[in-house]
Order: sequence, then structure tokens, then C-alpha cells
Amino acid sequence: DRPIDRALGLCGGFSLPAVLSVARLCAQLAFSNARATFAQFCEWAPSQRSTLRMVDAVGAEARPFLESAPAPEDDGEILVIQVDGGGAPHIDLAELLLRRRPHVRGDGTGRHRRRRRRRARVRPRRKKGDKSKNAKVAFVGVIYTLGPRAEDGTREGPLHKRIYATFESHAALFKWLHHEATKRGYGTKRTLFLGDGAEAIWEQQATWFPKAEPCIDWVHIVEKLWAAGRCLHREGSKELAAWVNERVRELRRKSGADKVVTTLSAAYAAIPKTGPGNKGKREKLLNILVHFNKHRHRMRYHALRRDDLDIATGAIEGAVRNLVRMRLDGPGMRWSRGRSEHVLHLRCILLNGLWDEFAAHLARRGSVQLAATPAPTTTHEAVKRAA
Repeated sequence: DRPIDRALGLCGGFSLPAVLSVARLCAQLAFSNARATFAQFCEWAPSQRSTLRMVDAVGAEARPFLESAPAPEDDGEILVIQVDGGGAPHIDLAELLLRRRPHVRGDGTGRHRRRRRRRARVRPRRKKGDKSKNAKVAFVGVIYTLGPRAEDGTREGPLHKRIYATFESHAALFKWLHHEATKRGYGTKRTLFLGDGAEAIWEQQATWFPKAEPCIDWVHIVEKLWAAGRCLHREGSKELAAWVNERVRELRRKSGADKVVTTLSAAYAAIPKTGPGNKGKREKLLNILVHFNKHRHRMRYHALRRDDLDIATGAIEGAVRNLVRMRLDGPGMRWSRGRSEHVLHLRCILLNGLWDEFAAHLARRGSVQLAATPAPTTTHEAVKRAA
């Protein structure tokens, strides 16, 4: 307890507006760029350690604020939920030890010293399944609504789009999404759930949103059709484009998924079991056919478009790009587990347009408690994929 800081409303020697400004810049820019930008306007910037303390303190308040935020007013009548994920590079133990090594000045120029360090660090060649950047997946969800149908049959939207994300797990994200969707009328409103072909997403959807109408991403399915067509026709040929376009038209009609599955089954049976390249074509086509059969009930595109509802996951694709890739997936970045979560939640507040409310919420509390030192770095070891 610092009595003078407490009496003046300071946060570890800094004013609350200064702490919030630095944290906001850090949620938008790399930490060094954020400090440089802050210095351009204030002719002063906090140290690197103080900047990390500010991000840790303000970021810890972000998720409780998001969870306590009330539902938007004048919300639409159709609730739409979309889920996807994006990876951000995290630091592993070997990289952490390398960065903490003592920097000893040797003979020669800095360029040659760096060259000797690169030669001394032996990096084994990556094998199949090895990840190049030791990424940890951020699980991202988007909730928005669509308005009532106008006289011409169209709907206004998306209305009050909100983004939520966590590095914890799919289950943790869906629990959070269920909390937010319940505030916005899940269970009483018609709800549409969209995702790609990831099995983990649909398993969680069945657990947390059983009343929602499932729909698999239109673009994902069309890409599968192109992959199937390449098993039947030459790449880049007019026959391939005509075949795919016909399947796309079928999907948009009533019972279109059943017709496409029947066509794929006939095409699979027509490929000879022997012959050059036929084994690989049959395996690929069979996998696509199994995928279509598994998600056939999620391809009600005709009924959804008739009601002017979404059938593609463009909203969540843009959210992943803006939320994760633009800030957390920069060159040379290696994140600590806890700090990446704080920055992710701060960016959720920014992209949701709630920063002013967040600042007012912290101001009403008086101040933010800054820890004496930044949070210790927590490593992450990515799990290898099956080759």
C-alpha cells in the first residue's frame, strides 16, 4: 500500500489515463511501437517492465468486464453464432533459455558475433507434423443478430456484433458463448450456428447449443467440391468448372445435399480400382463422400437462403484475422501464455467498441493495482500433428 498513490488515485506511480492509454496502444501495436507512439505525444514513455505491468493489470480486468457487460439494446430477432480459431506463436522452453542467456561481447563486429551464435545453435530439420512457430490456437466466437424481414424479404444485419476469444480450450469458449447468447435470447430466439468442418466445434455445439440450427460453412463445402472434381477431371479444364458449377447449383436447391451425395457416390463407383493414380483418387473421393454424409443435415442452404439467413462464416474469418493475426501473429513474436490471453481480451474490447465503457468502469473503481514486477513468462510446447 502506497498512501500517496492511494490518495492521488495513482496506479503504481502512474495515473489511470496513462495506464489505460499505454494498455490500449499495446493492444493495437507491438510493445516497442506502442511505447514509441506514446512518447511521440507525451514526450515520455514508461519503461519496458512498467509497460508489461500495465498490460498485465489492465488485461486481467478485461474478461470480467466483458462477462458483466449487459446485452445490447434493440437487438435483432435472429441470433447467429459462429466459431473458428487462429494460431499465435508462443515461446517454448528452448527459446526462453536462449533469450535469457548472458550476452557476452566477443571479438569482431556485431554482425560476425551474431553469425557465430547462429552457427552454434544447431536446429534439427523439421519432420512431418512439426509446427514451425510453436503456435497456440486462440478459439474465437462471434455473436450477432439479424433484424426482422422487410417488405422485400431482406433482413438488416449484422446487428451488435460481439467477439469473444480465449486460448484456454474449445469448451471454455463455448461456455462463455453460452453465457453471452443466453443474455441475448438464446432459448427464446431462433438461433443459427455456423462453423467449418472441425469436429471439435460440432461436438461442443451439440453440448452447449442443441437448440440452434447448425449450418456448415458454404465456402468450406464448395472447396470440398473442387477437390472432388479434381479427382474426376483435369485441373483447370472447362469440364472441371462445369462439373463443380452444376454441383453448386444442386446444393442451392431443395434436397440438394442428397443429390450431391448421390452424384459423388456414383462417381466413386465409376473410378476403376486399378490404374495409374486411381487408388489416390478413390481414397480422396471417399473421404469427401464421408465428410458430406456426416454433415448432410447441416447443408440446408435452400431453406436458410429462403429466409435470408447467413450460410457462410465470413464474420468469424474476419474476426480471427483482425483479432489474432494482425496483433498476435507478427514476425519474431513469441508470447507468454498469460500475457497473450490479456492482450486477446483487450482486443476483444477494442473490436467490440467498448473501450470507453471499459475505461469508465475502471475509473469508477478508483484505480488499477499494478504488480511490483511483470508476470513471469509461461512457456508452451505445441503438440505435434500426426504425419
